Amino acid sequence: MYWSFENFHSPDYVLISTGGIFTHTDFANMFDELFRLDYWCPLMPLLLDESELEIWAASTEQLAKAAETFLDQNSMLAYTRIAVVLASPKAMRVVERFGNAIGSQSKAVIEVFSDRKQAEDWLHV
Repeated sequence: MYWSFENFHSPDYVLISTGGIFTHTDFANMFDELFRLDYWCPLMPLLLDESELEIWAASTEQLAKAAETFLDQNSMLAYTRIAVVLASPKAMRVVERFGNAIGSQSKAVIEVFSDRKQAEDWLHV
């Protein structure tokens, strides 16, 4: 899995573009790197563009470990708006399983979109 960060020199949101094959280890490393960015701060909205990510290939074990990682970051992501952009219904089903795994334990506000413009509009509300 690979990723890149863009903040557009704006306080609106951080764009995280991802691709490749999903692994829970890379997912954890991505968040570690995000938290070290000099322009990121708690509550800054995130647009997570996973349209190039092969998340559908993730096993149940990979998703469970990714959910644990995400929940371990609850204090850093509390009340953060996270818009996730996905490219396929198959990816949406996998992310739905991830959402079920984190359940009501997550303090982040997550919404899934198939259209990047809709995701950006949601982040700006």
